[in-house]
Order: sequence, then C-alpha cells, then structure tokens
Amino acid sequence: MIKNYLTVAIRNIARNKTFSAINILGLAIGMACCILILLYVQDELSYDQHHEHADRIYRVAEEAHIAGQTRRIAITSFPMGPALVQDYPTVVNAVRFYKNDEKTPVANQQNQFYEKGVLFTDANVFQVFDFPLSKGDPRTALQEPHSIVLTEEMARKYFGDQDPMGQTLSVDGKTFKITGILENHTHNTHLQFNFLVSSLRHSDWVDHSYYTYLLLQDTQAADELETELPNFIERHMGEQLKASGIQFKPFLQPLTNIHLHSHLEFEISSNGDIRYIYLFLVIALFVLVLACINFMNLSTARSATRSKEVGMRKVVGANRMQLIRQFIGESILLALLALLFAVVLVELSLPAFNTFIQSELVLDYTGNWNVLFALLGVALFAGLLSGIYPAFFLSAFQPVEVLKSTMKRGLKTSSSRKTLVVFQFVISIVLIIGTVVVYHQSDYIKNKKLGFNKKQVIVIPIDRQLAKQYKPTISAHAAILNVSASSTVLGREIAAHLFRPSLDLAHKDASLLNVMHVDHEFIQTLGIEVLEGRAFSEDIGSDRNGAFILNEAAMRHFGWTSCTNQKFENIYPEGDKLNVEVQGDVIGVVRDFHYKSLHHEIEPLIIMTGGGWIDYLSIRIRSDDIATTLDFLKTQWREVVSDTPFDYFFLDNDYDKLYRTEKQIGTLFGLFSILAISVASLGLFGLASFTAQLRIKEIGIRKVLGASVSNLVLMLSKEFALLVGIANLIAWPIAYYAMHRWLQDFAYRIDLEIWAFVWSGFLALFIALTTVSYQAWKVARTNPVDALRYE
Repeated sequence: MIKNYLTVAIRNIARNKTFSAINILGLAIGMACCILILLYVQDELSYDQHHEHADRIYRVAEEAHIAGQTRRIAITSFPMGPALVQDYPTVVNAVRFYKNDEKTPVANQQNQFYEKGVLFTDANVFQVFDFPLSKGDPRTALQEPHSIVLTEEMARKYFGDQDPMGQTLSVDGKTFKITGILENHTHNTHLQFNFLVSSLRHSDWVDHSYYTYLLLQDTQAADELETELPNFIERHMGEQLKASGIQFKPFLQPLTNIHLHSHLEFEISSNGDIRYIYLFLVIALFVLVLACINFMNLSTARSATRSKEVGMRKVVGANRMQLIRQFIGESILLALLALLFAVVLVELSLPAFNTFIQSELVLDYTGNWNVLFALLGVALFAGLLSGIYPAFFLSAFQPVEVLKSTMKRGLKTSSSRKTLVVFQFVISIVLIIGTVVVYHQSDYIKNKKLGFNKKQVIVIPIDRQLAKQYKPTISAHAAILNVSASSTVLGREIAAHLFRPSLDLAHKDASLLNVMHVDHEFIQTLGIEVLEGRAFSEDIGSDRNGAFILNEAAMRHFGWTSCTNQKFENIYPEGDKLNVEVQGDVIGVVRDFHYKSLHHEIEPLIIMTGGGWIDYLSIRIRSDDIATTLDFLKTQWREVVSDTPFDYFFLDNDYDKLYRTEKQIGTLFGLFSILAISVASLGLFGLASFTAQLRIKEIGIRKVLGASVSNLVLMLSKEFALLVGIANLIAWPIAYYAMHRWLQDFAYRIDLEIWAFVWSGFLALFIALTTVSYQAWKVARTNPVDALRYE
C-alpha cells in the first residue's frame, strides 16, 4: 500500500504541475524563512552557554538610590568580588573586568593600532570562564603581573607568522609580556574581547567601574546569597553611604540571561532583547502557516478531482484512517520536496543575512545532528499542518455521493477557504502596517531636530594633555571652523555626579545629575542654543577654574526661572563626608538638546569646565573638501603625537548607531512583509485559477449573452476584494495595538495616523486584485465555443 500511495502521490504531482509548483514554492519560502529565524533564535539563546560552569556563574549588578533617583547599573566597586569570596563560603571564586570606554592604543615595534576589545582582568579568569588557549597554560597565563593573552587573529595582526609567545606589546603606554594565545572564541558571548590583560587599577568601595562575576557552589546558593547582599553592603560601606545619602542594592544576574534580559546602564557590550526573539518566532510561524494555508486551500478547492479516487478506494474496502494516512503522506512528501528547495534558498541568502544581522550563522549538517532533526521537524510540521485538514475533508466523502457527482464538491464548503484567505491577508496586512510604522518612526528619528548640529563634526579620541598640544596646531586651518574637547560624545554613555546649589540653604540634599566636562568652545562647536546668560569664554578667568551651564531640564529640576546670581558646586563622597570638587557660577542656560537617544526623555544636564577629564576632541569642518582636511589632521597628529595611532569617527554616523536595532527591525519587517504577501498571492493565484476553471461554462454563456471582458473580470474579482476588505477590518486593530506598544519604547515618537493603515490596506487589495484579475482576464478572453465544450 505504501508503494501504491507513493505512486499515486507522484502521479498527482506530475499531473497537476501548476498547483504542485505553487504548493512547493510557497512551502519552500515559508520553510526558508522559518529556518533562518530559527538559526538566529538558536544563536541568540546560546549566548554564554559554552562555559562548563555557566549555570553557576552570576554577575553582580546594583540598583543605586542617589539623591532621590534610581539607577540600575552593571558595574560595581573594585573590592566587592574578593570581599564576597572572603565573607561567603558559597562564593567559590570571583573575577573582575575593566574596560576603557574608548579604543585603547596597542603597539609593538612594527605596528600600532587603536583596539576596542581590550579587557583588564584578574589572574584567575580562566578558573571561572572557559576561554580555550591554543598556546600557553590557562592556569598560569595571567599569574605574572603585566602579562597579556591575545586572540589568534590579533597575534597574526601584530606578529604575522612569528611566534608571539614571550614577546611584548605596549597597551595604553605600558609594556606587557605575551603569555598565551586564545583560540578565536565564539561570537555568542556578551564578553567580547581581543586582549585579556592582567592589570587592574586598584580602587576603593566608592569608585564603581568594574564588572564582577561570581562562581557559586551550586545554583541554589544564588537566592541565599542575594538575600545577604544588603547586610554585606552595610558591613563594608555602611558609614560612607549614610554620610553621602546613597543606597546600593546589589543583585545577581545569571550569566546565560545577560545577553537577552539585561538592559542596565554601562553594560559591558550591547545586548539583544528577548522581546524581538518572541516577535521573530511569531513571524516565522506566521509565514510558514501562510504557506500551509495555500496547501489547504488548493487541496480542498481541488477536492472534486480526487473525489472519485476516494469513492473507488472506499468501495474496494479502504477505511477512513487509511485515506487520512494517504493524504497526510502526500502532503509530507510535498513538504520534503519543498525542504530541499528551502535549504537551497537558505544557503543562498545566509551570507547576506549574516552581514545584515552581523553574525556568523551556519547550517552545519554533519557536525550537528540537531540541525538535521530541526530541518526534518520543520518539514514534518509543515506537512502535517498543511495536510491534516484536507485529509479529514477528502476522507469524509461518501462513495454513493461522489460517484454520482462531477465537479461540484470543490465549490461546497467554500466558507472555510474564505476564512483561510482572510487569515492570510490579516497576517500580511499587519506586517505591511508594521513596516510602514517602523520606517516612519526611523525617518522621524533621522530628521528630528536634536538641538545640536551633528553634521560635519570629526571626533578624535584623545587625552587631556595631548588635546592641549594638538588643538592649537589645527585650529588656525581654514577648513576647520571650531575645535572643542569634552569628556564624552553626544549619544554615548554619560557620567553622573552629585551637585548642589551652594548658596541655596533650602537645598540641603545633593542631586545626582548627568554631567559633561568640556572646554570653552564646546557650545559653539556643537551649535547648541544659549537661552540665557552666555557660553563659556577662555578670556574670563573664572570660567577656567570652574563654571556651569545648565539645560532647561536642570533648571526645572531646581525650580529656577533664571540662572542669574546662582552658584553651584560639584561634590563627591569621601569617607563620612562630602567634599567639594569644583565650585563656580551658573553662567548660562541652553535649550534642551538630545544628548541621549530619542528612547529617553531629556534629563537634567550640567555642562561644566574645571576638574573632570577629557577623552575626545570634536572638530567642526567645512564640507567642501573633507579628504584634504582629514589628511591635514593626520599629518599634524603625526607631528604632535608620534607614538599613538590616529583614530577618528564622524559624530553623525556614531549617533545614528543608536538606532541600529530599529533599522534592522524595519528591514526585517519589510522583508517578511514581502515574503508573506508573496506567499499569500501564490495561494490566491492558484485558488483564482481553479475557481475560474470551475466557472468556465458560466463564463462562456455570459460571453455569448454579451458580457464584456471587464464585466467578467469584475465578477471573478469582487469576491476576493471583499475578503481582503474583511481582512483589513481585522488587521487594523491588531496592528494598532502591536505598533502602539512598540512605539512606547521611544520617549519621542510619531503618532499612529490613519493613512498608514489605509495605505497598507490598499496595497494588499491592489496586490490581491492584480493576482486574481490576471487569471480572470485570461479565462474571460477564451473562446466561448471552447468554454462550452469544456469538460
């Protein structure tokens, strides 16, 4: 019987080439989408799973309550890790990491570069994490002071074919001996690095700059330890915190949860988002279901062509379960054929997909049996889902009824097919609306006035001393309009310090406010508007010692209507008291500008001179000859800073990276919208073709009676237009709810306007009518004589 079923299935595929091709192509597209998304999801879920003790490694993070504000941060103080090991037996080991906010200069005698992947760490890092070494002993690699381990890729970059073991590298001006070579470790870890350096700057309990990871005895120890952490903080920092009015509440994060579930300030690297994982899984399922619906619709619509076969099989003794197995087997066979095409589509699109998501996904058929099982699982799921309804539908035919009938069965029970068509277009329209809204929000972000001018600004990482030497050598050049130094770059992480009005006795408590340390040309260089008072001036001595400019949000925070005669001080806790670091006048107020992404409301900001640090030089240039200006900057850099490589970026490109995820989401929505509407149109094409064939005699009679081609096309298309109209009514509230929720992630966002929904609905209607009308036009132009002879 199996041989007979297989023979019949192959004959049916060969006999009905058009419908078989539509089914196979639709299923192949749906499976390819599903496979790509499953690869992506599997990769995201695998982050940090490769460590042997991954289930027992936790990161310590903190919730800080400072001056009435709450901030959740991924960094802790330097002594915390060793103190936890000493105080609690359940903490087996602790490792700390420190990273520079910017690229670190790395050099040997032949090469010098700025490197981003430099992590300073403890000597016991290999006792907690499994970072395999191709050379060197992990037990001793970082035991010696001033030792360094680098990846194979970096070893080739700096030493070529030479053996790097025992040689030295200069990192941030200090010399380190190479004691190990790391295998190029996998990308699926939130701890991304190219260099591990055994050099941690010792600090106190107040300085929070370190990432602390704990290896616990067992997973049950985490809950018990977390309940003890408040007592731990009280024991080691209680007096300091009481004096400064600061509260720290540490908590533990499982290592394997960090990538998708942690969205704290000062993350060690950018993380993913579990919400997008759920979203992509739903989209993958929907696209696959669309393809399965095509199969169901075409199979049930063409039921009349199989009805006599079912009747004959039942007459000769076949029972219903045998027929169900036969039809499900046929759908699984089609799904397996579609799987072959899907794999080809995946292999062809995978390089572009990897480039787009910046990953290294592969379909490993031989090294990973799970891949083969997953592929077969997708095919079996698609085969069962698409075949189970037609199987039960066809197997229910009664022999007496079907052997007397001709082709009427295909027109009966059309309500189920209409429902499925509506469902297909509901999904397609929701995806189209999502694409329109995401792109509209991205365009809003791109064109919104930020309150500063990010165009034509070159940013160079630099320290304070080098900035003092380099800035005068370039300022006089005709192509350079302004040069300013600052502690951070607009759009990047920003520090927060304690401030208080020094002459206002009503303000006894300090406020934790965001701060930028700048020089005197910062306001002019970035084109920030001064509303009251003045900008900084190098000619005024008090500005050099320390002066403050507040944004409007900071003025509202303190309840001030004017900055005149206001004095301000920057304070910091030390021991059991608060010391004043910088004190000066509030000399101006600037209009609120977006120094963070549009996901955030504009918060109070203090811009100050005096004290602090400088890490960047911002250079506003003319737009007429950027290449020549860059050559000039490089030449001057080599003359002033001969031992450090020249590195730069453009402020507008760097700021736009804040919305990289949104751009990816928009592109993916667009891609899946196209695929979803394509799969739905394929099914509609097949269904319209078969419906037209069923009504071919009616069409012939109407033509003989004088019906025009346009009348016939309208007659055959209006039913499908109605179905798309119903789909719009269902899809619009679903899309509104989903996109309204997504837009809540932005403090500054577009309004959901009716035109996006109407436009998406008309687009779906146009595609559907184009698909159906073509088939209707073909049939309507046939010779009536041929139509009336049709059997």
